[in-house]
Amino acid sequence: MSTPPTKPSSSSTTPSTKTPSAVTKAVSVTSKAPPNNCFRGIVVVEVGPEKQAFSIHKDLLCFYSDYFRGAFDSSFKEAAEGKLSLPTEDPAIFDIFNGFIYTRQLRDATDVKGPNLSFTTLVALWIFGDKYIVPALQNKAIDAFKERSDKLRSIPWQLHLRTIYDNTLHGSPLRRIITDMMAYEITVSEKPRDKIMEVYPLEALVDLAFTLSDKSKEDVGHFRLPAAKKAKCYYHVHNEGESCP
Repeated sequence: MSTPPTKPSSSSTTPSTKTPSAVTKAVSVTSKAPPNNCFRGIVVVEVGPEKQAFSIHKDLLCFYSDYFRGAFDSSFKEAAEGKLSLPTEDPAIFDIFNGFIYTRQLRDATDVKGPNLSFTTLVALWIFGDKYIVPALQNKAIDAFKERSDKLRSIPWQLHLRTIYDNTLHGSPLRRIITDMMAYEITVSEKPRDKIMEVYPLEALVDLAFTLSDKSKEDVGHFRLPAAKKAKCYYHVHNEGESCP
């Protein structure tokens, strides 16, 4: 967990994290550019145990993230000092996030972009976006995840299923997309019961069972997502009435 912002007084509270149904102020559509007034004051975010410092425009952070708005647009100590520490976060993931809020693109330090990023990185970016309430980042990451899966004809469930379920809530889009891919696009080979329990978290087994029960006769044997699940915003995080253009 990140170090929560603290008030100067002893009655400190933490900016709330979002549930899947919560209404957010943070922008969720990457086509919506930040206004000019987002590029004024600077704050510092120290990331990882080595406290790698990122100097970022404060209002740009707040434009994309409700968490950082809660930290810097408030009476928290971090707002007064213009500095926030995230000691348990990965600087490489934060660096991609930092680039994203300026360019609206996913790109790592070696210039690998979008769906060419590893599944591990894309999952970590989505989880980071969920934790710090950055819906635009979540949507960009899940689109790249789906594009990479389609391009490689690969579903990374064995490596990432437990990570996804350990770091997300029931009904989250990241859980839904990996469960749908498993239910509609692959045939899970028979394994001894103990081996299945090693790979599948219990919640994943329940979700998979419900998803498989929803398959229609037309879906059987096609190994592809049904048309409704291919809709542009089906796995996106948006407020009610919002959608990508």
